[in-house]
Amino acid sequence: MSEASLTPAQSARHDVPRVILLGASNLTWGLSTVIQVARELLSGPLQVFGAWGLGRSYGVRSSVLGRALPSIRGCGLWEELRASTSRESHALITDIGNDIAYEVPVALIVKWLNECIDQLSESGAHITLSGLPLESLQRLSKKGFWVFRSVLFPRRKFTLEYILENAELLQAQLERISVERRLTLIPQRLAWFGLDPIHIRRSCRDQAWKEILNGWGAQSTRISPLTKTPRFLPLRSASNQRWFFGIERRTEQPCVVLNDGTTISLY
Repeated sequence: MSEASLTPAQSARHDVPRVILLGASNLTWGLSTVIQVARELLSGPLQVFGAWGLGRSYGVRSSVLGRALPSIRGCGLWEELRASTSRESHALITDIGNDIAYEVPVALIVKWLNECIDQLSESGAHITLSGLPLESLQRLSKKGFWVFRSVLFPRRKFTLEYILENAELLQAQLERISVERRLTLIPQRLAWFGLDPIHIRRSCRDQAWKEILNGWGAQSTRISPLTKTPRFLPLRSASNQRWFFGIERRTEQPCVVLNDGTTISLY
């Protein structure tokens, strides 16, 4: 199938597994791998619906280099999910600690997270959470932390102690939620991270995302190399609503159609 535009009605096929992806920079940079692994696990094609983007927040509008995106909990994804159906739905919630760097209280992050889980549960999705890179953060030196904050969050003045304390609190809440709501929680391994304490190393992305998505409990099958997901996929993904230096832009969804019929809709 050629990579041409489809209408939402055409992409909402009941017999095609539905994948819902929520996250920020790790999901954005690993998107090609994530979708390739999902297609292997679920024997694509798939309907992929998601809310991701560099610096994406679960609860507030976020901005990176002049590009602003609505919050995950407040974007158009949820309305679209209610309008679509599928015999099979799987969801991934990742980059959950991103809002700590925005100095959002853990209790509020948990509230936003539960709102997303509620709506995903209503859609019938099998939900997997990825934990925080706690071990990676705990090994960070004072100097390493200063470099990390200066590069990734230059306008923020939070301390290493603040990040560690809140990351530990949030991780404990994720463990509680996973038990109480019977969700799969996949820990993030120390070996996946390098000098950058929060972003999965490129060389570890295949291993990491395979382990995380195996939380769906699906049977893995190999798919033809002819349908391999393009590695430049994030560059072609455009959300249905975003702002560049205050000017709103919209893109009809799905924004990407792969050659096996997999559709990707970004909100």
